[in-house]
Amino acid sequence: MPDGAGGWAPLVLGTLPGGTFSRVYDLGETVGNTVIAAGISNVAADADYHAVRWTLVRDASGEWQVTSVDLSASAATSAAYGVAPNGDVVGQRSSGLAEAVRWFSAGGMEVLPGLSGGTSSRANAVNGSGWIVGNSGGHAVLWRPQQQ
Repeated sequence: MPDGAGGWAPLVLGTLPGGTFSRVYDLGETVGNTVIAAGISNVAADADYHAVRWTLVRDASGEWQVTSVDLSASAATSAAYGVAPNGDVVGQRSSGLAEAVRWFSAGGMEVLPGLSGGTSSRANAVNGSGWIVGNSGGHAVLWRPQQQ
């Protein structure tokens, strides 16, 4: 499309309650009438950022309804960087040392093990098989489900 003018319309995802900014880092695959996006937002006057999962659902009239979930839990800061096809989100949380994490679409979260030595880590992306890529201690890492 020339000049990007035709066929595109912005949809504001919004912020967490009281927030003043938000950023989107990944958009999951469209499944039926639902799309999952992941990113960050601040909350109220808090300057720290929180991981966010936005769920967009197209209603009967064709309009997109947007809901957001603050994934931060007890961390001071967190960020969501990747979305799996099943709606799981990966990213990072920190209350001191940064940890790579996976937030499950059904609720709950798990911390991914970093390299030994107390180094910080971050999860950047996840695929449909649950394999997660990111970094730990300055090294590229791949987290993969353990074979049963």
